[in-house]
Amino acid sequence: MANRAKTSRPHATITGHRAYGDAVVARARAADFPKDLRGAVRDFAAVHARFETSSVTAENARAARDAALHAVALADAALDARVLVLADTMVAARLGTRIKPFAAFSKHSPSALTDLAYADEVREVLALVAKLSSTKDRSVAAARRECEKAAAVVKKALGELTAPQSAYTKALGARDELLLGWTKALKKLERRAAVTFEDHPAALRALLAAPDGVQVRTRRREPKKASATAPAAPTAPRS
Repeated sequence: MANRAKTSRPHATITGHRAYGDAVVARARAADFPKDLRGAVRDFAAVHARFETSSVTAENARAARDAALHAVALADAALDARVLVLADTMVAARLGTRIKPFAAFSKHSPSALTDLAYADEVREVLALVAKLSSTKDRSVAAARRECEKAAAVVKKALGELTAPQSAYTKALGARDELLLGWTKALKKLERRAAVTFEDHPAALRALLAAPDGVQVRTRRREPKKASATAPAAPTAPRS
């Protein structure tokens, strides 16, 4: 059982787990193992397939969430630009000063207003333009309306972010829950492999080594011919 300490562990990332599982399953399927090890291989392959599927689902959910978040960021940038235009217009109309363009209408300066969190900025911008609803200056009225439109776009984008964010959180939870079963199945495979290859540490390392480690070793030297009594060491996947 001392051989177990010499086997490689998967990288501590989701991508590392997926690559490691792919490599182990590929090697195991390419070899002819004793019956007592085939069961552990079959169990790990089944768990890994579910984990891989859930990982792809999580990736797709993240892409959808990121697209929605990008839409929010674009809408917010447009709103920021409209707020700055409104500030300049109010100064020109003498409704504020260059130092404090919104002084009589908002507690926030233009820069402070645009630095607020998305939802907070929308709320404060709408409160600001509401106070300008009775202005007679046409330029200010036009800038006010543009701010209202831009704020509405941000608000809509924020609403459209809720569903993909929830789906991504759910997908992550499902994937991480499967990771627990993946780890347990791998431990079982390692224990069974350690017993099967107790007298053949090279075969054990070839089955459970990290993908990169196997590739480097096979490039440096040709593997030794397996003995007639030892199970053949699984071949490493080609790079």
